[in-house]
Amino acid sequence: MAVTVGSWTAIDDTEVDVDSPITESLMKRNRDNSYWIDAGTRQTTQTNTSKLLTPDGAGGVQWVDASTVSQINGTKGQGTMPTTSGSPLVVAIQTGRTLEVSVFNGPSAQTNNMGSGRIIVDASDDSISYAGNFFDASGNTFAFSTGNATLGASFANYLIIDRDSAPNDTFIAVRKNGTDYEFYVNQSAGGSGTSCYQYLWL
Repeated sequence: MAVTVGSWTAIDDTEVDVDSPITESLMKRNRDNSYWIDAGTRQTTQTNTSKLLTPDGAGGVQWVDASTVSQINGTKGQGTMPTTSGSPLVVAIQTGRTLEVSVFNGPSAQTNNMGSGRIIVDASDDSISYAGNFFDASGNTFAFSTGNATLGASFANYLIIDRDSAPNDTFIAVRKNGTDYEFYVNQSAGGSGTSCYQYLWL
């Protein structure tokens, strides 16, 4: 049965105290008010599936088209991954969202060649998880470090995600620096491969 939703109407405390009767008027206002997100300005019901409910900047909320909300489309980027800590890949932090970073490259003459890896950073608490693999010039595949860690609120030093047990070998480094996350790749000594990256805020 169709319901005709009335306008939002305040319900006084005297109408809901222990001695007050349940009246038809009270029940209708209680039903109708549940369809409204705030006092008589916007309804919770929305038939347009491309609409999202967002803050309006003035203490209320508003329905907006999803295509106009940048967070839905995600912020993304790609390019050549830096190989020194002095000029890292800098990604501006988007509070409360999740960052996915993929690093990969193709074969080169180096002994231990970068393969592919993925890092997930939860910006709500700076926790990260990582996994991947790499291969050598002969096509042998080796395990990439997998695990979880947390970047401090002001993590001064890079967290090293090592790809094997050899020192000074290929690894990915990540840190939080103020309002940014920073990444770079350290390649094997004498390595000549170019590492690429893609990142996406989810």
